[in-house]
Amino acid sequence: MVPSVPEMPLNFASLRMVPQLTPIRPNRLLNRLPSMLVALAVAVVFSSFEARADETAQDSARSLSRAFRDAAREANPSVVTVFSYGQNQTLSGATQDEPEEKTDEESPDESVGPMPPKQSEDGEFELSGLGSGVIINPFVDATDHDEEKDESIYWVMTNNHVITNAKKVVVQLPNETELVAKKVHGDSASDIAVLQITSNEPLKIAQYGDSKSLDIGPGARDWQSFQTGSNRQCRHHQRKESKARPHPSQSPFAN
Repeated sequence: MVPSVPEMPLNFASLRMVPQLTPIRPNRLLNRLPSMLVALAVAVVFSSFEARADETAQDSARSLSRAFRDAAREANPSVVTVFSYGQNQTLSGATQDEPEEKTDEESPDESVGPMPPKQSEDGEFELSGLGSGVIINPFVDATDHDEEKDESIYWVMTNNHVITNAKKVVVQLPNETELVAKKVHGDSASDIAVLQITSNEPLKIAQYGDSKSLDIGPGARDWQSFQTGSNRQCRHHQRKESKARPHPSQSPFAN
């Protein structure tokens, strides 16, 4: 037999559901409010800064590209090609220490490709050197006038090894006009040479920058001229890292 359990009446009035809520104190909320506002402000500023940083990076890239294009447009008219003739050749036409016979594909500088005509226009000297140059103002009046020929005098800077011992030096302008150098001066220590040419047409002179504003590290660009297989003149620019600034006394124009 199962024992019977006496029934007990339930008093629902005695059962009350009282929620346990922690009251929010106004002074505690006010104390936390400044930190909450600061955190919100930092989040807004950071997201805004990140968006502006992306826009700034894109603007900087576009500005840098535009600067390179402007620099090339400004520099290209001053870049020339320098041909040297007879560097290993005597006035009689014989070569000194004649090297092995060269093929049509060989050149003094393998990077420039097939060569232009191997002899000067008068046929007296053989082509022996090729390089790039730039029309400059070597701190003298570069537009002196040759009254006898009614021509202006200009100067071209190139490398000394391009013109060393040359019997004849020819400067080819961007429009493929060829001018014979009247005077040639070179400095083997700095490997810099200057050539004097005359022209009855105005030539573009490259502008100097301010060396005092240069530091070690920033990138730099140089422009070169070379020949293609069809003897067409091309322009090439290359990015380099600037290293050191030479002392003014080392300039070939200082004296």
